[in-house]
Amino acid sequence: MLFLISFTSVISLACVLPADNQEEALSVELRVSPVIGEIASVKILPAEKAHAAASLLSIVDQEDITPDDRVLLDKVLRWMPPVCRNQLKHLVVRYDPKAERGQATASAIILRGGMAKSETTSVLIHECGHVIDLGAYKGTMSSGESRFPDGETPTYNDDPSVEFYAISWQNSLMRKSSAGKSDFVSGYAMKDPWEDAGESIVYYALHKEKFTERAEKNEALAQKLAWVEAYVFGPSFKTAESGAWDGEIVWDVTKMEHGLSF
Repeated sequence: MLFLISFTSVISLACVLPADNQEEALSVELRVSPVIGEIASVKILPAEKAHAAASLLSIVDQEDITPDDRVLLDKVLRWMPPVCRNQLKHLVVRYDPKAERGQATASAIILRGGMAKSETTSVLIHECGHVIDLGAYKGTMSSGESRFPDGETPTYNDDPSVEFYAISWQNSLMRKSSAGKSDFVSGYAMKDPWEDAGESIVYYALHKEKFTERAEKNEALAQKLAWVEAYVFGPSFKTAESGAWDGEIVWDVTKMEHGLSF
């Protein structure tokens, strides 16, 4: 235990000093008393909590995020490759049950507070996928605009993300005619190229064994797995443990149970 002590009274130095030092002890006591009186009462905290509070990433150390959420978000961001937290400039947690579970831009994430820890972890990883996809990787204007603009924002041809999008997508709005349900890690991944990337990233992080098993029989998934490993995690990243694939293609990877806990 780490003890953060609050002094409620002055321990007289006279009781431990020889009689001929009593006057000096009293003088010391009088000088010390006002200082101690200014120290606020502090609760005794477990050492691990005190250490965590002192070392949180600044992006999560916010007064409007609950202490438990600060610790969880900090651990997830530290567990993920640094490319996400290095790119992340703003993090907002909304404690509103009607808020979207997660949203992201090239440098910001908004999360709904109050979700179960397992789901919060999955959603944060998914949104980190967007930050990496949209923000960490940007092509150059000189390479020309690709057929995958994000609304009015162009995606350039030498952006590594274009390689991922082109596996299953004709353009930002249209899947390739050859792309079937089995070519995507989830139903939600079929929504657009960006959700395809986000879902694939969280699937790799939390369910790599399932992803690998499916990729062995599906060329599109094999290419997506290879891209995620090469551009996001790297071959040495230790993913969460997961079991064998049960043959079901879920709608939303972030709703799946997983083995990562902190």
